Amino acid sequence: MTDTTGFALDPEDLRSTAVELAAAARQGQEAVRELVAGLRALAAALPASRAAPVAEALAAAWEADGARWVAGVLALGEALAATATSATDADATLARGVR
Repeated sequence: MTDTTGFALDPEDLRSTAVELAAAARQGQEAVRELVAGLRALAAALPASRAAPVAEALAAAWEADGARWVAGVLALGEALAATATSATDADATLARGVR
């Protein structure tokens, strides 16, 4: 465990959190896909209504925003995994007595 100015980094906790974030991103991505598909189905079912363009606009917005959120969560997970690797490397260096 690496002590970094008053707090400790536990590489295993960071790796575990990274895995959890990846799973959450996949679940979020699937939820967004389902929502977008539902909104587009609604728009297609009511083509001549005032609701159709609103549903389509919402679908497009959710699709774009969902993609950004998923990418952000995945990037955070990757950053945590990289931090875990750095902390493990630092611990190994300290264990060898190199400072």
